[in-house]
Amino acid sequence: MNGKVKLKKGSIILFQGDSITDAGRDYNNKQPNNTGGIGSGYAYLAAAQLLQDEEDNFFYDRLHTDYGNSIALKVRSIVGLSVLFNAAIIKNEQLQKLPDFKKRMQYVKNYSITNNKYLPCEQVSENGDILISLIHKERLIKLLQVMLDKNEFLSASGIRALSKFHQQYSFTVQINYTAYSTSVPLN
Repeated sequence: MNGKVKLKKGSIILFQGDSITDAGRDYNNKQPNNTGGIGSGYAYLAAAQLLQDEEDNFFYDRLHTDYGNSIALKVRSIVGLSVLFNAAIIKNEQLQKLPDFKKRMQYVKNYSITNNKYLPCEQVSENGDILISLIHKERLIKLLQVMLDKNEFLSASGIRALSKFHQQYSFTVQINYTAYSTSVPLN
């Protein structure tokens, strides 16, 4: 083989093995696209409702202390939008062409239910297309509204890493007698 792969129009490529699929992976399973060889990734950790603030429906990092408690770092940063990276619509016709992926989806669903783990949101349309997301549709819409708001993340240059909200409302946390703040100029 010359290192080039020819694909037919309409072919489907499934990328795996990055940090999203690496955590929880069975490293002894060397088969490509095999359901046991793909981990469940950081998605469950990111989606754990612990990161979501119920007041404003935004996701925040948490600082875990040596004393077993945690502090929500209420900084509206791009980290809070990372759950959007794990939303997808899978067309029924495409899913039928990926039996191992379909099997893995069912495995994750069954494992999550059996082990009382976080279960990703799944909505199925009349024709069998599936919306998979770490958050429910209503929260997904609210998060997209924040992302596309000019007073939050949307700028003339694209998406800000830190919300414009922090121009007016800075966040400060003190750790070991040192204060850290979001009081920085934003465009």
